Amino acid sequence: MVPRTYRQLPQNSASLRARTHRDAARTSACRPAAWCIHHALATTYALHQAPGPTSLTTELSTSPDANRTPKRRKGTMDLHAFAARLPKCELHAHLAGSVPEPVVRGWLGTDNPSYAFRDFTGFLSQYGRVEQLVDTPDRVHEALAAMVDAWAADHVVHAEVRVGRATLARIGARRLADALDQAAADAAVQGVSLAWIYEFDGAAGLQAADHVVDAALDDPPQALRAVGLSGDESGPERYAQQFRQAASAGLALVPHAGTFPGTTHQIDVALHHGAVRIGHATSAARDPDTLRRLADRQVTVEMSPTSEVMIGAVPGPRQHPLETFLAAGVPVALCADDPALFRTTLTSEYLMAAEHCGQSAEALRALARQAARAALLDEPRRTSILDEIDSRSHTPRS
Repeated sequence: MVPRTYRQLPQNSASLRARTHRDAARTSACRPAAWCIHHALATTYALHQAPGPTSLTTELSTSPDANRTPKRRKGTMDLHAFAARLPKCELHAHLAGSVPEPVVRGWLGTDNPSYAFRDFTGFLSQYGRVEQLVDTPDRVHEALAAMVDAWAADHVVHAEVRVGRATLARIGARRLADALDQAAADAAVQGVSLAWIYEFDGAAGLQAADHVVDAALDDPPQALRAVGLSGDESGPERYAQQFRQAASAGLALVPHAGTFPGTTHQIDVALHHGAVRIGHATSAARDPDTLRRLADRQVTVEMSPTSEVMIGAVPGPRQHPLETFLAAGVPVALCADDPALFRTTLTSEYLMAAEHCGQSAEALRALARQAARAALLDEPRRTSILDEIDSRSHTPRS
């Protein structure tokens, strides 16, 4: 049953202003997407947000700057080109949320837009439909091939893809692992390295978590690097045993935690269990003690500005706490989260950091370097990416 708050969302919302020329061409056809909500955080949001007809998310177009036509500043075009060609690492991309729309249309046998939706219920329907469609090894391979094409065009040189329990259950651990291994081998030919994160939904319970961890331990793909927690972020302490099992097998812990106000205790639990990275964690912006702990332990926070604004974790683009985290010494990796559904790219996230969070070109380069340092990579590959970041991107003129 959909909570009352979700059903009462307005039906006609302005879209997120396009941030690249490619986004601009399709934004007018996708205006309802400004109300789309990241499915993996929806349960947690419902637990921590007061009810009301418009409380689920803050529409980007209602922020003071959203409908402002930005003045073209000197060097702006150079900054766009700089961000576009900057070698980047994507550390937080959900498989079902990253399948390009043309692939889904092909599976459905239709030319109609597949990612047009107006409210939370519609978003869940679209995301769930994609999850259901990714039901064979061939479709996993096709989806990842299209994703890698998009990443290569966006100068993403390494990506870590989150694969959920539903996909594991539908395809089977061994068949899925074989498909992921083949996809990684194919991606390497295009210069994109892939790694995998198996994750379970906190709302699915202990048995579901056991299923994911068992698959990770018994039938992993070669590039499986971590396990994660998504969905209902509340009560992560329930999964202490699963976290310990994964850690004992040498897998990193990369959970979502502390996305919405008043949830910093989730970050503390993640830190207690040895998380090496934490997804979103935006609630820490209002808690200096939590920021200090993240900084002291140098735990990288995976921030996805477009997603975090659209889901209501932060009030608007200019209120995004990226600079607060950086000023406190917390490592940050910019990510796209569900790029296909949110109609964004990793370059767009870097440009959002520049336009709304005041990040300079050199700051964007530093963010790219931090993502490479936080990536779950072998050292030769990491060194190669860091060298590429330094050698292939030139700072634009001011």
